[in-house]
Amino acid sequence: MALGSLARFSARRPWVVLALWAVAFLAAFGAVGWLWEGAFTSRGILYGEPGYNVGERILEERFRGPRRATEIVVVHSDTYTIADPQFEVLVQNLFFDLAALVPDVVAGVSQYYNSGSDWQVSDNGHSTIISVTMSGNLDEAAANVSELMSIVRSYNGQDEFEVLLVGEASVAARLRESASRLYLASQTIGLGNAAYYIAFFGLLSIGALAGMRLPVVLGLPMVAIPAAVAALIGMLFPVHAIAGSVLVLIAAVVGLIFPILIALRYREERRRGNDNLDAIDRACSTVGKALVFGVLTAVIGFVGVLIVPANLVVSLGISAILALVVPLIGALTLTPALISLRYDRVVKPQSVDSDGSESALSNGTSRVTQLLDRIVRVALDRPLPSSLAVIVVLVALSLPVLAMQLGFNSPETIPNRHDSRSSYGPQHNQAFARLAESFPAGAMSPVEIVIDAPFADPDVETRVAGLQAAVTFDSEFAAQTIVQTNLDRDVVLVSVPTISHPESESAIEAVRQLRDELILEVFGDKGIEVLVTGRTAFAADLLDLIHLYSPLVMALVLASSLLILLVSTRSLIVPVLVTLMNLLSAGAALGVMALVFQNSVGSTGRAQAIEAWLPMLIVPLLFGLL
Repeated sequence: MALGSLARFSARRPWVVLALWAVAFLAAFGAVGWLWEGAFTSRGILYGEPGYNVGERILEERFRGPRRATEIVVVHSDTYTIADPQFEVLVQNLFFDLAALVPDVVAGVSQYYNSGSDWQVSDNGHSTIISVTMSGNLDEAAANVSELMSIVRSYNGQDEFEVLLVGEASVAARLRESASRLYLASQTIGLGNAAYYIAFFGLLSIGALAGMRLPVVLGLPMVAIPAAVAALIGMLFPVHAIAGSVLVLIAAVVGLIFPILIALRYREERRRGNDNLDAIDRACSTVGKALVFGVLTAVIGFVGVLIVPANLVVSLGISAILALVVPLIGALTLTPALISLRYDRVVKPQSVDSDGSESALSNGTSRVTQLLDRIVRVALDRPLPSSLAVIVVLVALSLPVLAMQLGFNSPETIPNRHDSRSSYGPQHNQAFARLAESFPAGAMSPVEIVIDAPFADPDVETRVAGLQAAVTFDSEFAAQTIVQTNLDRDVVLVSVPTISHPESESAIEAVRQLRDELILEVFGDKGIEVLVTGRTAFAADLLDLIHLYSPLVMALVLASSLLILLVSTRSLIVPVLVTLMNLLSAGAALGVMALVFQNSVGSTGRAQAIEAWLPMLIVPLLFGLL
């Protein structure tokens, strides 16, 4: 009844509620405009003492300072080779243009004609790579990489040369674009949100097109306010850019669905003869209660996400909680206020046919609604066969989960729809494909082995050489290893690129084998601290953390769902059955995702992997919304 009282209060004082939400929206709008672009980071951060962190700390304190992002410029020609003067002229001119960006944008540039390094030239001589070390941290590099993009684009296509850019900074810049104000605006007003178009046709099919203005108006503050809170949190905590785009998507969808559910329930109560306030009270007491229990279930699950020691996962949990709680509050307060002002547009008076029955059209009942009613009646009339049929379908759809490959994707592994020479910006996939064609794919982000021992010790030097040989014999690692020491020669860094993408399953498995087997074989009896860091090591450590904490998140979701249903239904059988059905539904959703994206069913291209954090995000959401 508390929800009904809150709804009645909002309906009786609509202008007060509207004024409060308007103030909150304007404040959020200003905060988003001021803070949004700089509130999110592209950097992945792990907390605690995983091997990646320890190795990075040694390198930062005693070797090279803070990590710098690396960009790779791939120069290719089908006509010329590295020995031709045309090839050398283009590479040298490109080198000087890139070097002109030192020191503000670029910290260093290396190319074959100056270094003489054979690893920078392909075996057939038709390709070479220019290594560019960016200035500043990853976020600063991502902000400045557009200057590199401009130079590379100006050379791409000249004299039958293909010049492409790929690397950490350009990928980070792509992630920043997904958390831009333009993306936020497109999702908020519906231009980039498919849910708006689904809702439009759904409302049209049930004769409620006039009510479309309600959720569209509600969608503005329901996205802007949680976005502003996330931006404020981003000033204190490194909120990942991926979480920004996830927040906008979830808030836009639930900010649309929640008020629609309440409005449709309100229409039903009005048709039953209840007046405006009673209909609002009943709608929020029934649908609102279900929404509160659902959101509470999801939030408890996301609390488990918050304890994962990785800023990417914590950011997703924060964003999901904000994207659910704010639209829920809006649905229970702002929706009743708007309905009370425009109730004549939300529901039409009933009309009666000549035989005394209500007109289907005036009753808002369409063929779609009638079809749904028939399905429900069939399920009620034949509960056992209907239940078995649904269970069989859900189990069948859940089977692909058993073969689901959790990992990480990158713009480098996602095909681009545009031609590399005509579209704006870096063509990550084309550049990566060209790089992997003639060079180790991991050349842009090699695996780094940090050995905390004096290189002047002959035994250490011998063991380092043995490790180089052992890595070379591993088919996942390239033969080109680079050994460096710091000025004090008490830290050795062995850099070796992987054959496949740095975040691929095979590269991650190779790092695990390197840690668990190769390093122990060479240094196990010496007591020397040997650590593996780099992009692949980060992905391996993050994946291990997600695997470690995922069961806890799932357990929290199941326990909270059971407990909340027990309290609300005062039954034991119903909560168990509902939880099992929700579990099957979540499994079916993940199974369909694996089937479509992992196995290239339909028109989608095959993904490198299903994002490892997706189950931790989707399962609480589905349990909360189902």
